[in-house]
Amino acid sequence: MSESHRRDYTLQSNEDEFVNMMSYHPARPELDQPERYTILRGAFMDLARLVNKMCPEGKAKAECFTKLEEGLMRATQAIAVGEGEV
Repeated sequence: MSESHRRDYTLQSNEDEFVNMMSYHPARPELDQPERYTILRGAFMDLARLVNKMCPEGKAKAECFTKLEEGLMRATQAIAVGEGEV
């Protein structure tokens, strides 16, 4: 990731960023957030099923599922936190 796209989460970050990061963000239907969450969950589930079918059991497969779970969490977080308050 380039330096220009990296967020700084040091203690010097803006208090408003921390509040936004740590706050509850209800889904906002006017921005189609619930529909986008559903689409993302479906896509990640499809990929998890494919990995489960195609890959042998083991550490790498287990780590893949962990990364898929993290990816889904980050994707939904990007929608919830990234769109902020309007």
